[in-house]
Amino acid sequence: MQRSLIAALVALTFASAGITHAGEFSITPVRLDLASSARSQLLSVTNLGSTPARFMVRAAGWTVNEGGGVDLVPDDSLLVFPASFTIPPKGTQNVRAGTDLAPADVERTWRIVLEELPDPNPTAQQGTTINVLSQLSVPVFMAPRQVHRELKLGPPAVDGNQARILVANTGNVHALVTAVSLTALREQQVLAEGRKEGWYLLPGSQRTYAITGTAAWCTSGVNRFELRAFDRDGQQLAQQALDAREVCR
Repeated sequence: MQRSLIAALVALTFASAGITHAGEFSITPVRLDLASSARSQLLSVTNLGSTPARFMVRAAGWTVNEGGGVDLVPDDSLLVFPASFTIPPKGTQNVRAGTDLAPADVERTWRIVLEELPDPNPTAQQGTTINVLSQLSVPVFMAPRQVHRELKLGPPAVDGNQARILVANTGNVHALVTAVSLTALREQQVLAEGRKEGWYLLPGSQRTYAITGTAAWCTSGVNRFELRAFDRDGQQLAQQALDAREVCR
């Protein structure tokens, strides 16, 4: 099922400046999957607003930084067409993305970056006006020849009610790690717990999750810890149980 991604524009507040907002738009699908038998796909951009919308489109490689944000890197192996266009109100523009590359041992990843451009003929308004534009990117994946999924959860480093857990993707495809949880237990009794939201973890990458507990992690009576990583549907991706003596040193 295709899902629309509605571009939510940032609302700014200035005491002496007027604010105008670029129109809303939707993108379907919210990700593209390429394969050896389908090395190109279409992305549809629909202008939901009442004025024309102009866009510039490019492709890039990407990594996920420690803060969970996207860092774009140059990569010309994915082509997009057209590279710029104007969509009339309620209109739709298709963008084709494709590559000549074949599946490799490790998943290939790109992003299609869409940047909204300012109106070349803005309407004159009294006073200072700031026009807030949008930039969105859509992930593109090409599965490897053989898929191997594996996540490793490192032992937590704890200090009071703070914990840091290293999660490494040692597989060859991305993992959508939407949450990592830590629980301190005495037998089956929960003494402290915490959870940290996450995002994409690309193959060969790792990220440290800082988790705040409801109490000190190494509180009296703790005898074991449970670490878990979950996907967006709440399904468990990885789990590890640790003796408290390995953590509370």
